[in-house]
Order: sequence, then structure tokens, then C-alpha cells
Amino acid sequence: MRFNLKASGMPKFALALILFANFGPPIYWGSTGASMSALLAWSAGIAAFAVVMGWRHIGKGIVVSVWTGMCLAAAANVPIYVLGRFLATL
Repeated sequence: MRFNLKASGMPKFALALILFANFGPPIYWGSTGASMSALLAWSAGIAAFAVVMGWRHIGKGIVVSVWTGMCLAAAANVPIYVLGRFLATL
């Protein structure tokens, strides 16, 4: 199986919005003790926003792109959420 590392472009403002959204709410939810389901729903929302704004796997469907984006967003959000939990206990 060959991997194609090219992806379609995304507007720069959308990328900045996604990066801002990845750091703000998860650390707040971790510090307030919100459940992990809120974090995973937020990751799904970020992934759907990224796909709507134009980030997609070339040659793959929208579902695969959303699934990949959700996994990447969760991988970024979970450590930030745990950091928020840790900072709340200090």
C-alpha cells in the first residue's frame, strides 16, 4: 500500500482558529472537571470544521478525513486536558 502525503490546502485563518480552539477549551475543561466526553465531542467538531474548510485526504472520502482529523485532534487535546486537571490540583 502506498501513502500519498499530499493534502489539499486550508485557508490560513482556519488553521489559526483550529490551533486557538485546541488550546483554550480543553485546558479550561480539565481545570473545571468536565467529563472526557466533552473533550471528544470538541475533537469531532474541530475535525468536521477542518474538513469543511478544505482539509481532506486526496483520494479518500470525507468520512476518512473526519476520522483522521478527530484522532489527531484528540491526540492533541487529551494531554492539554490532563494538564488542566493537574493545574487545578495545585
